Amino acid sequence: MHRNYGVKAWTVTGLVLFLIGCDLNFLQNPVAPGIDEDPPRYSVQYSGNGHTSGSPPATEYYLQGATVTVKGNSGNLVRESYLFSGWNTASDGTGTYRAPGSTFLMGTQDVRLYAVWEPEGPVFQSRFVALTDTGNVWVSYDGSVWGGPYSTGLSVGNDLSVGGGTFVAVGQLAGGSYGIAWSEDGIVWQSINLGGSSASLYRIAASSTGNFVTIGQIPGVSQTFISSDGKNWTGPITTVYTAVGPGWVSGSVYGNAFYITRGNGIGWYKSSDGSSWGSPLGGTGSNMYQVNTLIGLDDRIVVGGGAPSSTNKQTRTSTDGGLTFASTVNVHTATGYIYGFAANPATGRILSVGSGTPQVNYTDNYGSSWTQATGISGTTTFQRVYFGGGRFLAGNDDGEIYSSLDGATFSASGTITGKVSGLGFKGSP
Repeated sequence: MHRNYGVKAWTVTGLVLFLIGCDLNFLQNPVAPGIDEDPPRYSVQYSGNGHTSGSPPATEYYLQGATVTVKGNSGNLVRESYLFSGWNTASDGTGTYRAPGSTFLMGTQDVRLYAVWEPEGPVFQSRFVALTDTGNVWVSYDGSVWGGPYSTGLSVGNDLSVGGGTFVAVGQLAGGSYGIAWSEDGIVWQSINLGGSSASLYRIAASSTGNFVTIGQIPGVSQTFISSDGKNWTGPITTVYTAVGPGWVSGSVYGNAFYITRGNGIGWYKSSDGSSWGSPLGGTGSNMYQVNTLIGLDDRIVVGGGAPSSTNKQTRTSTDGGLTFASTVNVHTATGYIYGFAANPATGRILSVGSGTPQVNYTDNYGSSWTQATGISGTTTFQRVYFGGGRFLAGNDDGEIYSSLDGATFSASGTITGKVSGLGFKGSP
């Protein structure tokens, strides 16, 4: 506990006279007339509880009744063969559990929170990873309980992909350069500076064989970078301006390739590995007021965005590799824009997420018609949706993550700190 004393405004002469006239009672208890005692402040301390590297968050002080927000693993605490999963008021885990980002009211005693460590075990555990706009990630082993945050080294996190057993996050580094971070376990990350000024990577996609393509922008220029493992990168490769994508399209006729397009859907480009994009494809009937994202499945391409003034979320579908597109489909006649897609390859179900209620919708006919998913509450925008580990996960700008086994009925999975900007899954070897 800390106490602070505030001295009222006196003249120097008055202070001297007061000190001359003071007695031993003042020396023993230096709270005298003219001196205000501030309310006591109590500390919240963090302990690494056996950590082998990193540092616990700094101690902070609060008044009684103040709301305390529990910190995350901001100092990258690590304990060999264990995973950080939150805090507890007892070092042996028998006290009160405090999840990062949760809150409690400050009492009249100092509080010490001990890191909770879960054995990782000799075999890699399957896990989900959620990236936030601040560049931090959270990890879950069941899609319901999330631990973190863990730092990727990015100052801005925009998207996440998984390929060849490697998680790759993209965004921007402090200072404004292109930033990439990779991890094999979702907890310990290595960041890479790919240069550029006022540069940011916005989207990333992985092929079925673990090749990656990411796309970003410096002022006036869109550029891509490519990698065969997520750790070593080649680029930049200049592409069409305001490029959207990349999206990996599966299929034996038009698929097994990355596709990108322009922000209005006019002009489509295809590449087997992202190293070159060739001449534009036809793209007849592909135009849309605003295109934000695309997905490929079974030789089909579905593009998502919206109409002017966000009057309708919209999609268009191509069945011939981007040469022609079917008419625009309004998604549930809902206002807003589509920002993300995900698909279950086994069932062919595709989910779209975006702004404006209903934010989550699904299709079983490659975008010819859409149905509203249930179980989503509120009106917050969703930027990302992902399928992996046998389930769909959707994350919104309030850090809320929803889970569904079928993509039609969702339930709340957990809440993390920050806007969800990427989701991924890595299974056991």
